Amino acid sequence: MPASHTFLFQTAEEFEQRARQAVAHFLPVLGGKTFYVRMHRRGFHGTLASQKLEQLLDKYLLESLAAAGTPGQVRFADADAVVVIETVGQWAGIALVTRELWARCPFVDPE
Repeated sequence: MPASHTFLFQTAEEFEQRARQAVAHFLPVLGGKTFYVRMHRRGFHGTLASQKLEQLLDKYLLESLAAAGTPGQVRFADADAVVVIETVGQWAGIALVTRELWARCPFVDPE
């Protein structure tokens, strides 16, 4: 996945903080759209819980969009966008896969 934001982290708490900062860059694109967060993790077993972090970031994005007056909605079926997070060891990369990108490049699979 082509990551638009990358960061290094040492702890779960640091990951959460840096991930929030990174996904905040997508707020202008996600306003009024449907989306979900998908995490692919390699490493940090027992330290990072993928599903918990996906839900945490979904909630952060929903609250931020609502506060900005451009509410979004989490929807897994036929979403407008997917926020994809991939970790390899202590490195994380975050990308936004929009419906348009997925249609142009079907090999880009956020799942």
